[in-house]
Amino acid sequence: MIKTILYNLIRKLKLFLTNKTNNEFLSKLYVEEIHKKLRINQVNQYALSGFKVYSQNEEDGIIEKIFDDIGTTNEIFCEIGIGDCVENNSHYLLLKDWRGIWIDAKSKYIKKLQKKIISDQNILDLIIKKIDKENINDVIKKSDIIKNINDKKIDFFSIDIDSYDIDCIETLNILKPRLICIEYNSKFRQNLRLDIKKINNFSWDYDDYMGSSLKSINEVLVKKGYTLIATNITGSNAFFVSNDLVIKCKTKGQTLKQLYSPSNYELFNYNVAHAPTNKYLIDKLNAKKNINSN
Repeated sequence: MIKTILYNLIRKLKLFLTNKTNNEFLSKLYVEEIHKKLRINQVNQYALSGFKVYSQNEEDGIIEKIFDDIGTTNEIFCEIGIGDCVENNSHYLLLKDWRGIWIDAKSKYIKKLQKKIISDQNILDLIIKKIDKENINDVIKKSDIIKNINDKKIDFFSIDIDSYDIDCIETLNILKPRLICIEYNSKFRQNLRLDIKKINNFSWDYDDYMGSSLKSINEVLVKKGYTLIATNITGSNAFFVSNDLVIKCKTKGQTLKQLYSPSNYELFNYNVAHAPTNKYLIDKLNAKKNINSN
């Protein structure tokens, strides 16, 4: 009891000092204003369905709504750049019985998760590797989940490595995703083609020098047979479907200018209570072992 009371007091003090309660209220008001504008203009409608379970910026809802329209095939994903193994674009999919691969260069979080799950489950492959255009295909093809896929097709691919994301997509040939989510640098408007310089062992300094503009990404993905159908309202991620699926999307025919979202990176940068964890995920991954042991 004393521990709970102390925790709540510390949390309230922290919220007061950081003003995060007000930040959440103001952010929600601004989100509604953005949504209102999209409704009036009848563009980027998938952004209206955004919600956040374990994604960073409402990608969970956008992904779910897109698959409502285009359907799923094998419910397999590959996500590169999964951060702390909690906040990413496929955590929620795993809880909905999808299977896939998580790849990240940060070994700390993956090793921590590996210690808590059984090794013989065929739901999630955890791979520690820094991905670039030279190794992306070789790393992915080692996954047991990928080896038995027909025609290289998977439902979902996501990449967020704050650097040469589009170079990796350009050379990706081991997979043919139906839906791709890729981070773009929304500081630069839809009419500007811009990429970071090719630097060996590039490391993001948490500044504006990261990734590629939406126009640069769009040009590459158009050549690979994909069409832009959405961005999230924070201007963080863009969503592309293979050309054969565009007809099923509510945003078909909308231009790059109509679908572009400017930078609003701080819209969901608050966490009042109930901090996200991967505890439900660990339970799910270990459920197979628990069933077999009973």
